[in-house]
Amino acid sequence: MPRTRRVVVVLAVLITVIFFWATLTGYGSTMLIAGTMALLTAAIEELVRVALQYCERMA
Repeated sequence: MPRTRRVVVVLAVLITVIFFWATLTGYGSTMLIAGTMALLTAAIEELVRVALQYCERMA
């Protein structure tokens, strides 16, 4: 579980950094949406992979 928690923390930090960077540089919504969608996709893939591994262990 510590590894999963570390992945979630890293993704949260990356999302926060992208939000601040886009706001400060004035790139605005396009950069924000693109970055957020990419990170959310990566997070969802990681969560699905972890869930599948957990189910395999429980079976």
